[in-house]
Amino acid sequence: MSLLQDLEQHVSDYMFMVSHNKGIYSGTKCHPAISEDLQKAAGGAVDMISQADKCTVLLDGDILNTLPPPSGSAMHLDRELKYERCRLQLRWDHMNHPWYETTVDPTNSHLLAIWPFKLCDLSGPILLWYLPDVVPKWLQALVFGSLLPVHRQLKAGISATNAAMFRNHTSLFLPPLASGIQPGSINLSPGWYQSGHDKDPTHYPEPSANWRDLQGDLASTVVDLSSLHALASGILRLIHPWQYIQGKACMQSLSNDINTRGHIRQWALVFNAATILSNRETVLHRDGGGTYPWYDILSTHGQYRYGQLSFPMLRIDLDY
Repeated sequence: MSLLQDLEQHVSDYMFMVSHNKGIYSGTKCHPAISEDLQKAAGGAVDMISQADKCTVLLDGDILNTLPPPSGSAMHLDRELKYERCRLQLRWDHMNHPWYETTVDPTNSHLLAIWPFKLCDLSGPILLWYLPDVVPKWLQALVFGSLLPVHRQLKAGISATNAAMFRNHTSLFLPPLASGIQPGSINLSPGWYQSGHDKDPTHYPEPSANWRDLQGDLASTVVDLSSLHALASGILRLIHPWQYIQGKACMQSLSNDINTRGHIRQWALVFNAATILSNRETVLHRDGGGTYPWYDILSTHGQYRYGQLSFPMLRIDLDY
């Protein structure tokens, strides 16, 4: 099976299950034709993954052994500055590279990536895939439309009381522009452990508190995001098959739980949580809850300029 057929099969499975409200992970085998637009998006994703696979940037070292994982606050600046001084060198093919220019920016000594690539370290793992513009404009418009009914929930994700809350402090949010989308943030999960109970055998995963109502505005938004979630999950299937298998097994388990079954039927993602951020700047930090061999997926939507995702320790900026 080709990469395109593999991704199309995944996306068609997801969209069929969501549209028929049967639950994505019910085990039903059905591969109906998916929409032409989504089929084109799947094809574009495969092409971009293929481009990135041919453009390798090598980190001259083993990042796992060079840098211990962060502990405690993700904003421990003294520790992060110490790690940043351990900068590892980058190597690439000068005839095939992702950089806007191969000379570093004199203001921060960073390289700016604008073309698809993958970042590997010497121990072998692919640390990062950069797939710019992989989400087509029609799908971005669908995402924007899905957020219009949930302005209240977005606004509830802003805090004005604690400046230490670097993820949702009011100073980080910008006013809405032409899109009219309310600034804010929403955390969603069909089933996760409540804070502090992830190692408690007497507690079980539950849907996020803001999404208990399966008929409410937020539930409608989750279903409207199915195309994006299916595409993202299909991409994960190609770039990290083992993580995809593990994520799908997790969703299968949640689909068998009476407390989360209904939410899984509306969920088209192999990750068990998603965060929606609207018009927010993110301060530099490291996520201490991440797992080294596995990926998170970040995607941006909308019309804007000068957006960047920066990795100071790697001296890489991504046109974002």
